[in-house]
Parts: sequence; structure tokens; C-alpha cells
Amino acid sequence: MGDQACPSCGRKYAIHGGVLDFTPEDRFYWGEIPQDDMIRVNRRAEETGWFQAFRETIVGKSKRDLSKYVLDRVRIAGLFHYYDPKRSDACLDLGSGWGPISFGLSRFYSTVYSIDGVYDRLEFQAIRAKQDRVSNVTIIKSSLLKIPLTDQSMDVVIVNGLLEWIGLSDEGTDPQALQIHFLEEVHRVLKSGGKIFIGIENRVGVYYLMGGRDHSGLRFTSLMPRWLASLVVRMTQRGEGASVFSGATSRYRTLTYSYWGYQKLLNQAGFQQPKVYWTWPSYNYPYASGTLDGVALKEYLGIGQSQINSRLKRAIIQALKLVPNLVLSALMKVFAPDFLITASKGAETGGFEDSLIRNASSGSRLRTSLETRSNLTTTYFFWKEITGGPAEVVNISARDGKGKTQLVVQDGERSLGRRMHLNSSREVQRAANWLVDYHLRAPLGVWEADDMQAEIDRLCQTVKKYLDDPELPGWLAAFTDRFGAQVSKYRIPVVAEHGNFSPANILIGPGSRVAVIGWDRALPTGSPFMDVGAFLLSLLVHGHSANGRSGAPTPAPGFRHFVHEYGEKIPLPFQLAPGYFVLRAWERDIGEDALNPDTYVSFQHWTAYLKPALAFGAAVLE
Repeated sequence: MGDQACPSCGRKYAIHGGVLDFTPEDRFYWGEIPQDDMIRVNRRAEETGWFQAFRETIVGKSKRDLSKYVLDRVRIAGLFHYYDPKRSDACLDLGSGWGPISFGLSRFYSTVYSIDGVYDRLEFQAIRAKQDRVSNVTIIKSSLLKIPLTDQSMDVVIVNGLLEWIGLSDEGTDPQALQIHFLEEVHRVLKSGGKIFIGIENRVGVYYLMGGRDHSGLRFTSLMPRWLASLVVRMTQRGEGASVFSGATSRYRTLTYSYWGYQKLLNQAGFQQPKVYWTWPSYNYPYASGTLDGVALKEYLGIGQSQINSRLKRAIIQALKLVPNLVLSALMKVFAPDFLITASKGAETGGFEDSLIRNASSGSRLRTSLETRSNLTTTYFFWKEITGGPAEVVNISARDGKGKTQLVVQDGERSLGRRMHLNSSREVQRAANWLVDYHLRAPLGVWEADDMQAEIDRLCQTVKKYLDDPELPGWLAAFTDRFGAQVSKYRIPVVAEHGNFSPANILIGPGSRVAVIGWDRALPTGSPFMDVGAFLLSLLVHGHSANGRSGAPTPAPGFRHFVHEYGEKIPLPFQLAPGYFVLRAWERDIGEDALNPDTYVSFQHWTAYLKPALAFGAAVLE
């Protein structure tokens, strides 16, 4: 199509394959895969569909697993820190790449502008938007230093994994000056009260201190004074991981900053009230994030410690938990590997996260998001005192309704407590007693063995539809035979089924009270194998080394306590529970429909656990 003129800014652009191209003369390429592979994906996507082309061309054939990078909804979990339902008209995703953040945000904002400098990646987005009938994402190719949007038009601007690369945009200009200019452009297009969201590495983070390569492709350059880093860049042959944006070797240009450096940079560009969060494992996969005050980190360390069997790692975590909060806060500000940062144009307007805080609070908070779900199930912990104490826990899910997706507190649930410690035998016993009381609350009858056998047969057939594994039929047949032989010997009660009774959802409150969150999938009638299996799978995943004969890990400490406490009141063939749970979870998360982008992360997740769960046998009960 011929040149068009933007009615707002007057700049000319061309339209190529659904991409508004403001720089048609520039066919520069950078990407996670070689350009030939990227072109092959796009051509194949036009023939078979973008998801099928992605799976055929990329998954399992690239050095990097791009399936989570492109498909995992947790990529937008930072949304909770900046989202305001009252300010959700327009959002801008800069450096959008394959578009996972843009498409994720399209569920929450009326219009999303997706801007990148690489045409091939934007073409992929355009193909996806057309095939998925996503009409509210506008895909634009443009210089990132001259954003083709009007002043004060955006509610939020996302800058994820981009700011550090801006210094490569112009060899003749100081890289920090380029970053400030870029942030001023972001400031220009934001509405008053609008927010910028940045995901980025910490210049002096522990990853770089341990020798990780930074964006120059070299080790330790981010830690050096800029002049020394530039000297090293000029004198050194850059290794794997070096940027292919530019052949520049005259200066260190991929600048990252410290906690205080980012605040100064944002202030120089006109932003106010920066808020900085730590995140784990990285800003690209922010499964967890929290405030830099020591309290949130200790809570998360407690969760991690309960699931780690390495004595050394547990000792390190225990030592960190003994560090005073103020000291730990200072250490986090200096050494956290990655940051999530929000800042406002003008006065802070709050948002969804702030609305969750009921009373006066220190602002200490921890967010964890579940990586296996397409609906971004998230749990928040809030503390009223900086010293810690019982946390107010809020469970949130994203629910599709008419129009935009809504973030809602599940069933209005709020609890006080902390995540249970998986390696605490006492807490495992309490969890078992809570579950058996829940299952026995109302007598609902007994399952017929034939009905349960028919269900297992159906579940196994569902799994075999999706997995092309020559060993799988044998594994499923062996499990089915063992299941039939065992359930005929027991009276399996019909119970109310929580559906995901895992340590991630079990809280220990004041007075050792047990509370369980995440009731959105509860069923009034179900099988006890589902809840028991969820818990035992947690013990299995975080267990000791694998058994050489069966291939199944031995269970973590506390397994026998759970079996004893629960089995005293409801005898079950416990070795069947993990396999049953994985088969049911597979069906629940993937369903009977064809495999699709929303279910692919769950598909990979449960595939990894399938054989160990099926192999979980009587030997571990001895």
C-alpha cells in the first residue's frame, strides 16, 4: 500500500502486512533466532497458523526455549504493580518483539500499541493478530527515539528489557543522553498520572558479581566505571552473548544502573515517585516480586527453604532470614539481580495493587503468580508492620467477562498467615488433618470401582492424543492396571474436592490455624485422589534423588506423616494419587480441545511430571 500520513503527528508511513511502518527503508534485523528461521516461521504461519508454525519451527529446535518466552502469561505478571482499571484506555509496549506482552495486555486495555524496530518480528505479531481476531492491538515499526504517538495519549508505557539497549541507537551520541531522551519521549506520550513500567537488570546485581555476561557479551563490565568498561570493550574480543544490534566496539553503550541510578535517571526525565521491586527468577519471568524491605524477601525465602533439599542452600537461606530487616533491605537494594520499576508522570494515582490494602500499611508486599495457568492466578501477601508478623493474604484471578478481563479477589477471600513449610513434619500433619476434616465434612457416598476405572481409561486416552512418545502407552497401561487392582480393594469416598491442595495454597495462621486459598476450582463432589495427589506431588517434586530402578524420586520428609494422619481416617492406595492428580490436572488445564497457545505452557508443565507421577509406586511407602 502507498504512503499514508499520520493525522496526529503528520509523519508518513507505509502499511506492510498489517504493520504500520514509519521506517520502511530500514530492514535491520535482531532476534532470538536467525533471520532465516524467523522468515520461515512467518511464511509457515500464513499456511498453517502461527501457533502450529511456531511449534514446528522453533520448539525443540532452538538453543533457547522460546515457548515460555512467547506463550507464558506470567510474562505480564508485573501488571499488578501498575494496572489501574480506571485508567485502561490505552497502553504502549515498546520493544515488543514477538508480542507476548502486547497480546497479554490486550485483555486489560481497550487499545494496545505494539512498537518495535524489527519488521520480521512485527510481521509475526500481525499474522497472529489477524488469525486470533485480536482487533485492539496496533502494530507499529518505528524508531524508539521518536514515538509516533500524540502527547498525553497513553495510560501506561511498558519498557521491558529495552532501556539497556537504547545506547546502541546512535553511535555518535552519549548512551546515557540517549536513554534520558528516550525516557523523555515516554514521558511525553503519557497522560498526566500515567505510569511507566520497566523490567531490567541491576548493574551490580549478584548475577553479574558472579561473572555473568552483561549486554556487552563480556564479564564484569557492568561493574566497572564506564570509562574502564569502554576500554575493555575496545580491547577485547566479545564472546557469546554480545549484542548483534551494532558492530560498535568503541565504547561501552549497553548501560544498566543501580537501584539509586535508576531513580536518578527517571527523575532526570521528569518522572516522580519511582517504586522499585525485586523479582525472581527474572524480569522476563516475574513469578514473584516484592518490596525491597526485607520482610517480603524473608517470606519468599521461607517458601523456597521449605522446598529445597540441599543442606548448603537451606543453610544460606536460614542465614539470610536471620539478617535484620533493615540490613537485608540495604543488601537487596544493592545486590538484587533484577528490578521491576514503576514511576508516574505527575502525582501518583494508585491502582489495583494499592486498592488491595485495607488499612494503614508499611507498604511491604509479596506477589507470587502461578506459572501453569492461563488465567494468571496470583497471591498477594501484605504486612501492616515493617517488622513482619502475620500477613494479610489475598488470592486474585483474572476473569474474562464482557469486554475487558477483570482482576478479582477470589470469593472475597482474605486470610492471615504464611505459606506452610513443606519440610516441617508438624505442618504436614496439620495439613493432612485439615484435608481429612474437609473431606469428611459431609458424607457423600462411595465411588463405584467401575466408574473410577472408566474415568482413568478416559483420562489416559486424552493424554495419548497429545503425546507422541513410544514409551507412554506402556506407562499408562501399567498405571491403569495397578489402579484397577487397587481401587477395587478400597471404599473410595465421594468428597468435596478442593482441586489444588498444594503448599502454594496452604497457609499457617496465628495459633497454627490452617487456611487454604484458591477455591475457584472447587467441586462439591469429587475424588480424594485429587487433593491427596496435589499434596503428594509437591512432596515428590521436592523429594530426594531419583530411585535408579523405578525412575521415581523418593518423597520429601513429611510424606509418611501425611499418609499416616490422613490414612487413619480415610484409607487410600496413596501411591495412585500423584498419577491420578496429574492426569486430571492435564484434562483440567488442557481440556478436550486441540492444543492451543493458552494451554501449551500447562502442557509442557504436566508432561514433565507425567512419568514420575505414574511411576510413584508402593516402594516409597515402605
